[in-house]
Amino acid sequence: MKVVLFLLALLSAALSAPVAMAEDHSAIHTTHHPAPLPTIEGAVATDGSFHNGTALVPLWKELLAEGVWYHSQGRNIGFGGVGYAFRPHNSVILIPSLYGVRGNQEHDEVALGFRAIVETRRVLADLGIIRTFGGQNGEDHDVFVDPSHVSARLGRLQTGYAVEFFRHIGESRVVETHSKTTHNLAATTSPTIAHSSAHKTDEWLHGPRIGWELNKRTHFFYAALYKGDGHWEHKTGITFFFADLFRKKK
Repeated sequence: MKVVLFLLALLSAALSAPVAMAEDHSAIHTTHHPAPLPTIEGAVATDGSFHNGTALVPLWKELLAEGVWYHSQGRNIGFGGVGYAFRPHNSVILIPSLYGVRGNQEHDEVALGFRAIVETRRVLADLGIIRTFGGQNGEDHDVFVDPSHVSARLGRLQTGYAVEFFRHIGESRVVETHSKTTHNLAATTSPTIAHSSAHKTDEWLHGPRIGWELNKRTHFFYAALYKGDGHWEHKTGITFFFADLFRKKK
């Protein structure tokens, strides 16, 4: 969790810098580049180890219905709930969220999320984090930091760096065996669970990212993310921006 808090502090500083650099803003903090709300997003690792999808649908004013799905570390986990899109600056969107949690191997019941999006003429930055709660005996308590990147904008091209982090805390069972020998019979062995304890599985990925803005509604990206021990994850994704079709902009 200390790693996640450090990430939040680091990326919060990175997110504040682009706002200060925003061009052509007036006394009421408007720019020619308002940050759009992502509506549908999807990403996949080329080796099949990771998939995710996100939907953010405007309901009423700034209230959103949200759905998030991850396939990570061999597990499928889904989040469904609501969020609220604050816009403290025309180029900034902040979205705190509350989710219910579902998954075949999940014990957590609720999750809190937060997402910050910054878009100016020259910079695009995105940070998302989800933390689950409510597991049994310290199980689960997952952390997902994705999406998260800071990119420079060169026309339609985006070039930058992405960071992702996944944590799963589950129950580890230590198994012991004992044998029982009877007269004229072979020894038999049966397993006995000696004790159980929580263990965590962390996955930390980072690497260069490039994106292409096909038009104002469709963005593509590719990231080469280093996983450690000489392994890389090649990830591609697409984002659609349809929020203005659900309601008129203010």
